[in-house]
Amino acid sequence: MASLSLQIVDTVQAIEPSLWRRLAADDDPLWSWQFFAHMESTGVGPDRFEYLLVYRRGELAAIMPAFMFRHYPLELSSGPLWMALSRRIRGWWPGFFSIPVYFCGHPMAQGRLLRSASGSEHEIAYIRQQARARADLLGYNWLVFKDFRPSAVSRVLADKHCLGIPALPDAVLELPVTDFEAYLRAIKPKARRNIRAKQRHFERHNGFSMDVQSWPDDLAGAARRLYLQVLRRAPTRLDVLSDAFFDHLSAVPGLQLKTVTVREAKKPVAFALFLFHGTQGYCLRVGMDYERIKSSMAYFVMHYQVIKLAIENRCRQLNFCQTTYHFKRELGCRMMRQDFIVSHRNRMVQALLPRVLPSLFSHYRKRNGFTGAYHDGAYHDAVA
Repeated sequence: MASLSLQIVDTVQAIEPSLWRRLAADDDPLWSWQFFAHMESTGVGPDRFEYLLVYRRGELAAIMPAFMFRHYPLELSSGPLWMALSRRIRGWWPGFFSIPVYFCGHPMAQGRLLRSASGSEHEIAYIRQQARARADLLGYNWLVFKDFRPSAVSRVLADKHCLGIPALPDAVLELPVTDFEAYLRAIKPKARRNIRAKQRHFERHNGFSMDVQSWPDDLAGAARRLYLQVLRRAPTRLDVLSDAFFDHLSAVPGLQLKTVTVREAKKPVAFALFLFHGTQGYCLRVGMDYERIKSSMAYFVMHYQVIKLAIENRCRQLNFCQTTYHFKRELGCRMMRQDFIVSHRNRMVQALLPRVLPSLFSHYRKRNGFTGAYHDGAYHDAVA
């Protein structure tokens, strides 16, 4: 590895956008230079970001984004009562039931190492070693490569000192169709009947309407309030998005955004964010006033509208991210495997991880509504 060298920068602004694009080299809107700049400037939860840049003979060969939590909450296997209690205590004791974690990857999406097509395993191993050294230097006992899919990269990252363990899968919908009716014909008859029944129910629900805009003016300020209602009910959470994240998302250069908004008497009561670029789309986040929409089927109908938007904008793949797996399976989604690759600076703790973490993460997946086994890089479609 003598030909490799490392540079660490504390902002994506220090990386030339053209160099980032050369290494990213695909349509994923969440892995654009502009989206990382937006996360940095508006706040999405981590204490801070930094970027590990690997040079091969003086030329940039790889980028690994990193983000840190000095007090990452530990609620992997606790029940709702303990979760509520620990979150309340953390209001006056930030470090309660928490650990310092140095994450590598993306706080809101699948983990990746940006690297050139001519890269080698030496660069991956070098990143792993340098990330461990950096975490140790900054006082983060835990190093986690977050949500990496099975690949040559993840196999090298998970060496004898790093434990790879199944995390929550992404629910991904393939869309080899040209219109929504074609999509409905391609899914199971029962799912097709359920979709049409829920659409009719929503249409009959007096006082409710739905529209699609880039970013509605009246959603500014209301988006985070609706998003937080969903976040408070989430069994686990990593990102905590700010008002600025929502209000300035539509201004991110190169990012195509559509917002599905449900209204009651013209007041926003639910929304879904659809981001897309090229052939890739995301239903990134939703927000809801549960009490107002609980009998309207609005949650389901918003997702159907996102599928329509993805088809209309020629997306070949739509990522619904994590949780609510039973519903997303009904939509026809595949459960795409993702792993946490974990290490601890203390060798004794590291030796205990294979005995402890598999059962903890199994409970973590079940609490989030998913059970499954590996099959060709994805999970079997099994839901709790």
